[in-house]
Amino acid sequence: MQPPTFQFPPSLTPKPKKERSALLTGMLALRGVMDLAVVGLGVIAYTALGAQSDVTIPRERAQHAANILLVGIVIAFVELMGVIGTFSYKKWGVYILLGFAGLNIMANFSAGNTVAAYVALGTTAIIGVTLYPRWSDYD
Repeated sequence: MQPPTFQFPPSLTPKPKKERSALLTGMLALRGVMDLAVVGLGVIAYTALGAQSDVTIPRERAQHAANILLVGIVIAFVELMGVIGTFSYKKWGVYILLGFAGLNIMANFSAGNTVAAYVALGTTAIIGVTLYPRWSDYD
């Protein structure tokens, strides 16, 4: 008589630990802080433009600036969701982050804010390079 053998289902086998490099964590944190700053300062500036007593520019220019701020706030907020998704090992987070980072870079270049555009371009490139070898960890 043979002793019984036990077959464990594949779901009970331990998964290998996902590791994120310190550089990737730092770049994601930098992007997250930048996006939070844009959203926070954008909302403050948007409300200041809405209160006509604080605004000393013509009404048409204030409305145009408010529309641009609103677009920037939305882009930064969605990009922040991409940072959170990437930090949580989700492929959709990477796609959102890279797509909206591209929009952010184009918006900064078109607005003449070249320093912010180059910082965003550099952090996006570093995120892509450090994320590529660990792509199999993402769901």
